[in-house]
Amino acid sequence: MKQRFATLFTASLIMASMNAGAQVTANQDSETRLWSFDMPANCIALVEVEYDDEVTVDDLQPATYNGQPQTPTITVKAGENTLDASEYSVTAPSDITNAGNNKTYTIKVKNNAGGNLADINKTYTINPKQLTITAEAKSKTYGENDPVFTYKSDGLVGSDAITGTLTRVAGKDVGSYAINQGSLTAGDNYNISYTKANLTINQRPLTIAAETKEKTYGENDPAFTYTSSGLVGEDVISGTLERAAGNNVGSYAINQGSLTAGDNYNISYSGANLTINKKELIVAAEDKQKLKGEDDPELTFTATGFAYDEDESVITGALAREEGEDAGEYAILQGTLEASNYTISFNNGAKLTISEPPTGLEEPAVASDLKVWSFNHNIYIANAPFGSQYAVTNLSGSTVESGSTQSTREVITIGATGVYIVVIDGQTFKVQIR
Repeated sequence: MKQRFATLFTASLIMASMNAGAQVTANQDSETRLWSFDMPANCIALVEVEYDDEVTVDDLQPATYNGQPQTPTITVKAGENTLDASEYSVTAPSDITNAGNNKTYTIKVKNNAGGNLADINKTYTINPKQLTITAEAKSKTYGENDPVFTYKSDGLVGSDAITGTLTRVAGKDVGSYAINQGSLTAGDNYNISYTKANLTINQRPLTIAAETKEKTYGENDPAFTYTSSGLVGEDVISGTLERAAGNNVGSYAINQGSLTAGDNYNISYSGANLTINKKELIVAAEDKQKLKGEDDPELTFTATGFAYDEDESVITGALAREEGEDAGEYAILQGTLEASNYTISFNNGAKLTISEPPTGLEEPAVASDLKVWSFNHNIYIANAPFGSQYAVTNLSGSTVESGSTQSTREVITIGATGVYIVVIDGQTFKVQIR
């Protein structure tokens, strides 16, 4: 008879035979690795079986997640001999699809009678799949809401999806902010390799338009104002407008000056002008008188309305009068009077009065061609030789005026009324100023 045992056992024969001299032969199949024993009929053989080779299971090679169930290759050996799958049973873990390293396979090795001789546990690992996510660069204008952060990915399988959102470094001012992975995930089946990008916040356009202003020469500058468009939230514009220097009548550019809203804004500025207008200057001519035949007296005026510390010295030109030399009244005109930065308002009404010369002296003098008389606060000396010395005294003997004649008709202006004594070339005259 033949008895078969699995190859992982060593069989030794302890024979008790009813037939003396019976032969028992042990054989091992070279293919199946099973043992068989040949013995005579009616022979009883006692076979002692011992373990021969150690039973081992090769480590299970890890797999990479692919969205499908994955079964590892299981190799069971007895010594150097690989067992047939019929010689062992395998209990697989419940999840052989998702990534993890806690998946245990139990291998049960059978003997020839079908019983289990050994239980061997092996861990099977499914590694996460590599998933690349690349954020896309974004930009916005200061004050706007963030755009939607988007990305590109490579490595998902089947219907798997990425969940969560990208986030960015906090900040609202102009600048560059990193876009980070945030809560993006595709679950434990993926190992994410993330490439970040940046959100760029650009300056916000801010338009500022200066408003036209004007003033009168000599006045303080008005407040320079402007309108603006583009501010967000509680942001404000600080600083002041400035203008081109100058105080004379004309037009002066109003510039941006120190106006700013900070680095978050790009200002587009529209200028305007300050116009300085002429100031009114009131000029009033003074009445004048002369005798017919005399040269015109100097025509004089008073002026009011000057700016700063200016006075009549800024007025150029001369007064004029109506033409005529006969006795009568002649209007005194503005003539060529003018003043930079001023508009002259000329007060008409002053006159030059030309009178006929008097026929004689108020107090006859010693008979001579020399004549002395008074008129309108003036003492007149006529026909005196050129360079004749004269002196005018009051009745108290105090000298009021003195000098020498410079023309054939000398005019001496006396400010106060009263009686005066005129001595010229040894002759004495008495005149009265009224």
